[in-house]
Amino acid sequence: MTADYNLLILGATPAAIGLAQQARRWQARVALVYLPESWGAIDRDRLLMRCLLKSTSVQEALASGQALYERLELLQGPIALQQQGIDIVASHWKATRSRRVVDCSDRQLEARQIWQAQPTGAEATPLWDLLTADPQPQSVTVTGDRTIAIGVAQALTRHGWDVGLATPAIWSSWEPTIVQRLQAQCQAEGIHLLEQSTRQTDSCELSLNYFQPDPLPLLPGSRAIAANLSPAEVRAIAQHGLFGWPRQQSALAPQQVLEMDPAAAQVGLTEAQARRRYGDRVELVTASWQQHPEALIRDQTAGFLQLCVLNNGRLLGASWVADNAGDLVAPLSLAIQTRRSLPSLLGLWPESSLGQALEQLLADWEVQRNQRSWRRRLLSEWQIFWRSTF
Repeated sequence: MTADYNLLILGATPAAIGLAQQARRWQARVALVYLPESWGAIDRDRLLMRCLLKSTSVQEALASGQALYERLELLQGPIALQQQGIDIVASHWKATRSRRVVDCSDRQLEARQIWQAQPTGAEATPLWDLLTADPQPQSVTVTGDRTIAIGVAQALTRHGWDVGLATPAIWSSWEPTIVQRLQAQCQAEGIHLLEQSTRQTDSCELSLNYFQPDPLPLLPGSRAIAANLSPAEVRAIAQHGLFGWPRQQSALAPQQVLEMDPAAAQVGLTEAQARRRYGDRVELVTASWQQHPEALIRDQTAGFLQLCVLNNGRLLGASWVADNAGDLVAPLSLAIQTRRSLPSLLGLWPESSLGQALEQLLADWEVQRNQRSWRRRLLSEWQIFWRSTF
């Protein structure tokens, strides 16, 4: 039996399911094939970590996490996707002679494009296993290169565990100033920052490992779906797969999000990358939430914002630390992609959000840039001379 689809997606990661749903909204014929023994739509440890950060006890977090997990299974499970018109196939797959056909046990599936999801590591649940174990160790080391590791260390520290954090690979791609602030926050909360190479593990110590799995080999003719993609990136992949990518369209600005409290998001170029490309034309603009009225009302004064811009105002990169930082930084990703300048970003955020701080920052930067301009200084001095003389 041969089926004809617009998109054939191999794997059931969150990004793969989001791609299938987005393509189905555009009335595409979509098939999702997943291994019978696994369904990776929900990262159980990430869900439990968020519940721990908001709960007053471990028992409350476990109950909340289990309830949310069961509800999300109903909303994102195979039955729910089938009701949306997505063909769900529980089977192993292998390549065939044709680059557009995949052999799935009892039938062959043919599609115009084949996308293969890369593993996320969400299938392993060391945090869930730790909280449900008896007895529970009091000394824990969190290691790995997945961004969830920092949030797990924060959650365990706030509930009384002695936690060591050995995740140097996570910090390597972030702005050094952002890393210093976030590491200082971790140390202030009682987390011991360790070096991966020199870490010594006690016999009574438990290690929670959050390492990104090795990429899977791709079937001939298929394309890879990365482990963690933003909704904008998933939408771009769906557009590319169904309609083709316009030649003049540039790639999306890379976006990274650290799962912690408060969250941290980074998009575009870092300062080092920008200076290698543009030299002394690069400027850094920084703002804090300490004096922002909305942040004081919400008691979220721990965050800050840092922009990397050219001296003509074009935005190159941004780092944002605040609750829901991944959502707040999304318009900046679009601004970097479309080569927009800072003054053109005013008005993109509602007045009731922390976007007010960004708008105030942009306004202050515009004033400072005008003051640095020799034409502006000459005009100001001429006006002062005119008023004092006549």
